[in-house]
Amino acid sequence: MAASSSKGKPFRFAKLDIKDGFWHMAVGNEDAWNFCYVLLSENDNIDMDEIEIVIPNAVQMGWCESPPFFCAASETARDTIQALLEMDCLPEHIFEGKMMDSTHFAEGITLDDGTITVIEVFIDDFIRMTNGNTEAHLRYVSRAMLHGVHSIFPPPDASGHDGEDPIAQSKLDNGDGEWKYVKEILRWIIDGENYTIQ
Repeated sequence: MAASSSKGKPFRFAKLDIKDGFWHMAVGNEDAWNFCYVLLSENDNIDMDEIEIVIPNAVQMGWCESPPFFCAASETARDTIQALLEMDCLPEHIFEGKMMDSTHFAEGITLDDGTITVIEVFIDDFIRMTNGNTEAHLRYVSRAMLHGVHSIFPPPDASGHDGEDPIAQSKLDNGDGEWKYVKEILRWIIDGENYTIQ
């Protein structure tokens, strides 16, 4: 952003979060033994043979290999998003409207060699930055982001599981996914019009 500051092409930011990210990571039966825990009992005098052990088939918080295991998946989603950006067209996505709702689009600005689009991921936060401020560009980047995340973390209708979408709906509803010139990202307030960070 600092190397490409131009008052005519300010940067906008948006982000997506994965809800309960580790729980979306299934593990095989052998690896599930890494996550065993004893189910508590109300009976203090429980017999050893009656102790119940839970063996979950999803990655658990606290396991030292959970963050890198999860990050391998989220980085793969990031790479998929980058590949989707290079395609000629993408189908609409059901959530793209939530990312475009209150966005005011630039007029008279065309995409050229000076347009920068950066996609990054930090654990479960997918972060986008671009100085391409036309509706078509912002919508296309939004579609790539949504389809890319869903290619690795599929929605319930694709996975056949009960529950919510892996993309955090509450954060989308609160405007985290919308394109803004000023956005709080990882505790930093980034201003793409004034090219500042605090």
